[in-house]
Amino acid sequence: MGTAGAGGGDGAQARIGLPLGMIVALMKDRRGDIRLSLPVGGRLSDPRFDMSEALWSTVRNVAVKAITAPVSWIGRVQVGPDSRIQRVEIDPIPFAPGSATLAAEAQEQVARLAAFLEQVPVVRLSLMPTVSSQDRAALEEKTRPPADGPAPEKKTSDKASKTDLADLAARRLEAVREGIKKAGVDSGRLKVAALSPAESAEGRIEVDLVEPEDPGPPGRPGFFRRLLGRTGSDGRPVLN
Repeated sequence: MGTAGAGGGDGAQARIGLPLGMIVALMKDRRGDIRLSLPVGGRLSDPRFDMSEALWSTVRNVAVKAITAPVSWIGRVQVGPDSRIQRVEIDPIPFAPGSATLAAEAQEQVARLAAFLEQVPVVRLSLMPTVSSQDRAALEEKTRPPADGPAPEKKTSDKASKTDLADLAARRLEAVREGIKKAGVDSGRLKVAALSPAESAEGRIEVDLVEPEDPGPPGRPGFFRRLLGRTGSDGRPVLN
């Protein structure tokens, strides 16, 4: 998940690197609470409260650490020199050439994804299948007749091979969805993207975070949104 550019007055994205909704979703536990210790004194409702750069630095460090913990199960959080989150990378689900079967490595990643989704119940994931030249070769090999058999019919276009690759991608997606579902997680939290038009180095399912439309309030309604929400032209939070 890339984080280029902050828009819409989202102070959280400008200062931390992710939209506020995603930060809240990743920091919520399975009960819907956000538990953290913020070593800052003062009352947010006090108009004299100063959202200084030092305070933002403290908030950013706490948030990044809290987000990195659950993400580390399934991938990694890349942090830039300015301590802002640059990107959240999730390890893809690999498949053997021409196969839609979850091998050991793929099963382990699916299990980790299911555990991640169970721990952060508001987050959704996007699944995008990609195929490779190795997949194409494997499928052609499966349809190739024996050396002493009759010559295959000549294809007039590559439409059949594209159909075969699309079918392979669909079967891989179904294998992942079924694995998540068997782990007890609602497969409706998986958003399926179209087959990538570009061939990758290996056939796999690429996984990304989907920003929730409404992450809901944290354990203390309004607190985190007050702290990390929309900011004014001076960079300070707009307190509601």
